[in-house]
Amino acid sequence: MYETLKMLEKIVTPEAASMTLEQLSGEYQKQQRPDLLAAAFKKVFPWIVKQKQKFIAFSEQEIGSIALERLDKSLIGYRGGAKFITYYSHMLHNELRTELESLLTQKRKANMFPTSFEGLVAEGFDLADSRMEYVNMELLLKCLKLQDDELLFCEATLQSAKVSNLATRDYLGWSDSKMRAVRKTLQTKLAFLINF
Repeated sequence: MYETLKMLEKIVTPEAASMTLEQLSGEYQKQQRPDLLAAAFKKVFPWIVKQKQKFIAFSEQEIGSIALERLDKSLIGYRGGAKFITYYSHMLHNELRTELESLLTQKRKANMFPTSFEGLVAEGFDLADSRMEYVNMELLLKCLKLQDDELLFCEATLQSAKVSNLATRDYLGWSDSKMRAVRKTLQTKLAFLINF
């Protein structure tokens, strides 16, 4: 997922980066250029991370692959009405739900007809690793277009998660009012990811 973002960031053109998702969809329907798909992926990446948190049975690579495939279909199929991000979020959620149901069916089948693990893999069962994977917060924060002060605060918080707010304030050399202001703006910007 993060590797896909790193790869696609390299081909985003300034023209595509300045377009809204709706404009990207309109242009992508005319000519399916990779830079348009890459720009759209970069813009919807925070929502993909949010879906990853809901569907922990999938690995990051699976989520990234499904999200990119669904984004391609959504850019082509979008006809207006609702915002593109709403349309895409529903499409991605439904695709992940369908894939999860398929995975659970395979697990039930494997439980009813048990054989060796190697035998199940040889028969084509995709036994997903259900461990939580490390979320690369630094890359995610860069994609959110935060201000310099907000990035400093996030980096200080990530580096010293068990340190008090007072110690963080002293480390950054900020006043109480600046700390509150930065926390408040971050709270609204990152509300879908982090609960303060």
